[in-house]
Parts: sequence; structure tokens; C-alpha cells
Amino acid sequence: MPNKYSQEKRILNDFTNGLWKNNPLLSAGLCVASAVFVTTALKNGLALCVGLLFVTIPAIILNCLLLAKVPAFLRFPICFFLGSFMLIPASFVIAPLSPDIFDSLGIFLPLLAINAVTFSRVNEFEGSGKLLPSLMDAVGCCLGFSGVILLMSAVREVIGHKTIFSYPIGFITTGIPGFLLPFAGFIFLGFLAAIFNKVNMRSPRGHNKNHAAPRH
Repeated sequence: MPNKYSQEKRILNDFTNGLWKNNPLLSAGLCVASAVFVTTALKNGLALCVGLLFVTIPAIILNCLLLAKVPAFLRFPICFFLGSFMLIPASFVIAPLSPDIFDSLGIFLPLLAINAVTFSRVNEFEGSGKLLPSLMDAVGCCLGFSGVILLMSAVREVIGHKTIFSYPIGFITTGIPGFLLPFAGFIFLGFLAAIFNKVNMRSPRGHNKNHAAPRH
């Protein structure tokens, strides 16, 4: 029973590690360009998050089940081709969000095939064969990244467009279009990262915030 409890605790720690403690965007600074350029509307942010999930989860499953038997120099190219393929079904899920969603995402949708979040998780559990811890870690990282992206998208859309999910907000009469510019997104992301670091420093484990969770 203690061993089972300890294993469940480690798996939960893998999940919360990416979700908060080592958030891939706020802590590691991965995919900053996507966060700055894409998060001008909530639909854009949601589309980016869906694409990330479609690319990351299959890559992790493949990495755990098959790539341990593949030479190391072939693993990342295989994950890249898998990510490129998974963007096809992801596009069908994303398309109904908006007629011009692909124009809004621009180059950042195809770049998800080689995004830093996915490849950092593949590298962390490279050929480990431990599917459940790897999946929990990947899901936590994707949700942690998505939470920041959706928050940025919602705030920037409200302030810049005076809408939320493209629906007008009646009580907001004046917007700030400049908040939609990339430099404003970068400043906003830096503000969120500063809050994140401050909260982590105040937590009991704040002094360990920059250290990854133990791997198995």
C-alpha cells in the first residue's frame, strides 16, 4: 500500500509539475512567440491549445511505446512527421471556430509540429517506456500552457476588441487596440511571469521551483 501511494503521489507530482510549478510558458519560457502573436482573440488561443494537444499526446505515446527501440538520432524526426500528420485532424476540429482562423494563426499552426513544449516532454522521458507518468506530465504541461494562452487571449481580446469569443461586450465602450500589438503581448506575458514567480517564491517549495520533478 505505501508503494502504491508513493507511486500515485509521484504521478500526481508529474501532472502538477507542468501544470504550475514548472509551467512551460511562465517558468521555462517555451513558445513565447506563439503566446505573443496569436493571443489577440480567444478563438485563436483555443485553436492553438487544441493543436498542441493533438501534437503532444500522440508524440508522447509513440515515444514511450516504440521509440525506445529506435536510434536516438531518428526519434525527433519521427516525432516531427507524426506532429505534422496530427495537424490534419486538428485542423478539422479548429476550422469551425472561425472562417478565418487559419489566417489568424498564420505560421504558428504548422510550427506546432516542432513546438518546444512537445519536444521538451519527449526529451524528458526519451525512450523511458513509462506511459502513465509520461502522459500525466504531458497533459499537465499542455493544460498549464493552455491556461496561460487562454487567459492572455481573453484579456487581450476584451481590452483590444471589446469582445469575448467575438461577442461584443456592451458595457465596454472604449478599447485599446494597441494592446493587440506583439510588444503589448510580450509585456503582458512578462507581467504574468512575474506574478507566477512571486507566488512560487512564497510557496513552501518556492526554493525548488526551478528544479524539475524527479523522473522515474
